[in-house]
This record gives sequence, structure tokens and C-alpha cells, in this order.
Amino acid sequence: VVDSRVMPPWHADSTKTEFLHDRSLSDAQAQTIVDWVDQGAKYGDEAELPAMPVFNDTWAMGEPDMIFEVEGEFVVPVGDQYIPYQSQHFYPVIEEDLYITEWEIRPSERSTVHHANLVRSPLKMEKVGIGEAVASGGDYLGSFLPGARPFGYPAGTAYRIPAGNMIQIQVHYTGRDVELTEKTRFGVKLAQGRVDKIVRTAGTDDWEFDIAPHDADWVMNTEVKLLFPLTIYSSGAHMHTRGSAYTMTAILPDGTNTLIADVPRYDFNWQTNYELAKPISVPAGTMLHVEAHYNNSASNKNVADPSQPVVYGPWTENEMLTTWAHVTVDAENQ
Repeated sequence: VVDSRVMPPWHADSTKTEFLHDRSLSDAQAQTIVDWVDQGAKYGDEAELPAMPVFNDTWAMGEPDMIFEVEGEFVVPVGDQYIPYQSQHFYPVIEEDLYITEWEIRPSERSTVHHANLVRSPLKMEKVGIGEAVASGGDYLGSFLPGARPFGYPAGTAYRIPAGNMIQIQVHYTGRDVELTEKTRFGVKLAQGRVDKIVRTAGTDDWEFDIAPHDADWVMNTEVKLLFPLTIYSSGAHMHTRGSAYTMTAILPDGTNTLIADVPRYDFNWQTNYELAKPISVPAGTMLHVEAHYNNSASNKNVADPSQPVVYGPWTENEMLTTWAHVTVDAENQ
């Protein structure tokens, strides 16, 4: 798995962009492990062993300052792969402005959650969704995705949730071989010092899919215009199992390109928010451009039947493309 770069799980090209929390191995590091295995994986000096890591089933980001819980519980039907998206609302209600520097979604039954989209809105929405939240005057915070880390923001920045707004979540469940009762929690860490910039989310959400049977490289191009001078801190994309690669690029008004992330080996099981080691500043009028690739052929081990065409939809055998970039507005100061 090391030689094939399945492990450690890192799918962006770190030779083109420098990222924080980079789990990749250099060619030399990977070769050292392969050589050791080829030589019989001999046991070394036990005195030089580091302490064994301790894994706790707790908050990956550390203990939150505040914890929100959805009202009620959801009973996940046995074996049902087509459960309608569930709209859930977090409590308690927010009574004063919150400035969040890190957050994490913790389902009580992770194995049944395909993904979940987190939004804020000034209204309690009957149907929770990204588009519905934006239309109500709210925003999209991010998602619970396979393999994702807790979301955090750089020093001096925070995500603001105004008093009176509600945190809400749209959850895609899939049934397992036993009935499960699920209750999701949302934990946040709050800013302890000065906040100079408010983090916002820019991105795309596309529905026009028509992937032919056996097409090994179907391509979608999408973009959104950035109306203000912005600084970009991180980015990511959500596709299903036919997603194979994507790039996100800032196309500046003068026609020059700045690469934000090149992910040549997208893996549905490891949907990473790629945090830039050096944030990128772009002028107003910049196009945030995404080129995404999909593999609907027998060469994709995740495709059960490549003889079928693929369209947009919520289920795993369908496809989608939701992308995001976390940004701040350069002219905006608290």
C-alpha cells in the first residue's frame, strides 16, 4: 500500500502546492519502507521504539468550548440505501454572536453517515440544504465527509454565527445490516483573542451530469466569479465514487493562473479540506475554476457496473460536484 501510495492517505500533489497537515511521503521515504519490507521487515532496536499512540473515541480537535445537539434521534432503517436526506436542527439556539475558530461534526453512528452538509440560517428551515440556506440569508459552513479532519481557521480569523441564527444540517444516511439510532453533535472552539477577519465560503455546486457507459475520463469544468479582493486559505471537493481527480485554479483578470490544489488521485473515502501553507490573495474579478474528472470504466474498482450511464443525484451510484474555498474579504476588518 505504500508503494502504490494508497497509504498514507494523501491525494493532492504536494510538489505543486504546499499544504498544512501534509500526510504524504516523499519518494525517498516511501522507498525506505519498501526496501525494509523487501529485506524481511527486520525488527529494530526495541529501545528506540517511540511510545505507542493512544486513540480515544473523543473529539479529534480536543474538548469543545460549546457542544450543540440535534433535536431528537433518527432511526436508520436496516439495509436501506435510498433514505431521503434528513433535515436536522442543532440546539441550543444561539443567543449572542459566536466567533468560531475550529469545529467538528460527530455522528453517534459514523458508519451510517454518507455525508452531511452544515449550514447556518436566520430561519428554521423545513428543508435544510446549501441553496436553501444561502437563499434565506445564511451560509454553508462545510461538510462531514469520509476521512475529513475537523475544520479550523488561521489565527486572527473566525467564522461568525450571528445571534438568533440556527445551525442546521442535511444528513445523507445509508442503512447497515442492523438498525441503528443516530444522534449528531456539533462541537466548536471559540475565539479567545482578537478576530480581524471573518471566514466565508466560496464555491460551486453543479447538477449537469451525463457520463456515458465505459467513459474513463469524463470532464466537468465549472467556475464562479469572485466579486471582491479575497484571501484563500483552504479548499476541497465532494464527488462520489466515480470522481477520480480535480484541480482548483484562480484565474486572475489579467489571464494568469494560480494553482490552489491539484488532486490527481481523488478518493471518496478521504475527502480532505486542503489547507494552504501560504494563503493566496486574489483581486476582484478572479474566476475560481474547477476541472473535475470522473471514471465510469472497469478500471475504477469502485464502480459496480460501468455499462450504466451516470447522471446527477443524491445516491452513491449517481454523481455530484460540490466545491468550496474558505476565504476572507481583504477590505473587511472587525
